[in-house]
Amino acid sequence: MNIFNERVELINKFDEDKARSYLKNNTSIFNTLNSHELLADGNFPPELIDLARLHALLIQGKVMSVLEYGVGFSTLIFADALRSNKNNFGVEASELRKNNKFNCHSFDTNNSWIKKWKNILSEFGEYVSLYQSSVSPNYFNGRLCHTYNMYPNIMPDFIYLDGPDPSEVVSNDESIWMNSDYPVMAGDLLFIENLLLPGTEVIVDGRTLNARFLEQNFQRNWKIYHSDKCDISYFFLDEPPIGSYNKKYLDFRFSLIN
Repeated sequence: MNIFNERVELINKFDEDKARSYLKNNTSIFNTLNSHELLADGNFPPELIDLARLHALLIQGKVMSVLEYGVGFSTLIFADALRSNKNNFGVEASELRKNNKFNCHSFDTNNSWIKKWKNILSEFGEYVSLYQSSVSPNYFNGRLCHTYNMYPNIMPDFIYLDGPDPSEVVSNDESIWMNSDYPVMAGDLLFIENLLLPGTEVIVDGRTLNARFLEQNFQRNWKIYHSDKCDISYFFLDEPPIGSYNKKYLDFRFSLIN
């Protein structure tokens, strides 16, 4: 079985019971996810199937660097998975040429929300970097989209697109996203696609029209899977390694798969 097919199989693995069991037995944060204090802090209840899926993908794929758009429960699950990965193969990973090992770089537009989640994530400070950035309308190939106004200095293995809220897209003039009928249309990944390394993975959570926009405008060899059942889109940059260092890294990351 090839890497893409096995990743897709893992994406479809979980139902509610399997997700609950996975999170209870394979993470250190199951009780935190269900704490009354956290649920009373302005958060929606965690979607356990989504969180178990993300955690399992990071563990199976030995992910070391995550780029996330939209801070929340997913940030917590990424931090826990990255800590597990460091504990399990950090010594081996030290021989690989890569920066930002075992770190999740997460963006959000709301500074108060970021401060709240910094407190929640306090035990994971080594594994999470949070950024506040505004989002502005932009154009890619003449097509209207929106982009964050900063980008962290990270080469991600895994990208999770679950932000921004369309109401947070601002400009000097009135933004069309003031009308809630318009869907989100993040174009950030289109501007960095040429820089991404083979083996990069992207999960778009919901945002189907945005996922289609990316698919129509990406220019490299992506394998793509859309799941109506899971309400996600999965992209895998399926290209030959660009050199010996990248090959060694890919061999290491996906050694559990095949």
